[in-house]
Amino acid sequence: MRRYLKISFPLITLLPFLLLILGLIACDTNSGSSDKGQSPATKSTAATIPAKIVLATIDSQAVTGADLQAYLALFQGQESRLPEGIEARNKLLDHLLDRKLLLIAAAKAGYDKLDELKKHGSLGPTEKETLILRAYLTDKISRPATPDEAAVAAWRKEHPNLNVKEAREKLAAKNQKKLFRQLMTKLRKEHKIVIQRNSLDQLPAA
Repeated sequence: MRRYLKISFPLITLLPFLLLILGLIACDTNSGSSDKGQSPATKSTAATIPAKIVLATIDSQAVTGADLQAYLALFQGQESRLPEGIEARNKLLDHLLDRKLLLIAAAKAGYDKLDELKKHGSLGPTEKETLILRAYLTDKISRPATPDEAAVAAWRKEHPNLNVKEAREKLAAKNQKKLFRQLMTKLRKEHKIVIQRNSLDQLPAA
């Protein structure tokens, strides 16, 4: 039994930036979200995004405004926000495409048929995607990135100010970033992606 598939207790830790990009932290944290502490650059609501606007295609499959609404909802629930500025919106779209590509890869590898999913009959589509992505990224990123004792010892020789725990965490983080970049480069080469950058200009302004 793969205990790391449980939403409440992932066995292997993924980097926060990975969880954020993919929306994996949303199911655990968005219940307590509020407008307090929000950046001044988060004024537009996702509800005003045209649902049918095509932002990109992956192998001719449209990625629409509705997909962007759903992605933003992972982080803010019903109070989802659209960032201000073309650079931030380009990055947001790239993150959405990363999530889509990873879900395609996970399904191709059979992660959408995991026995663990059958034990959570009450899960909605987004929660199922979260479970699938956590399992896939644990196998493809977190587990391979975990350094052995020899690697930690070598890292400490180069960084003598770090204790064993700190060295292991920093080395694992470095490995995760490298593996994630390699994985996304591979996935983007396997699919034909066309991004409609001009469509971002049609999204609601803050």
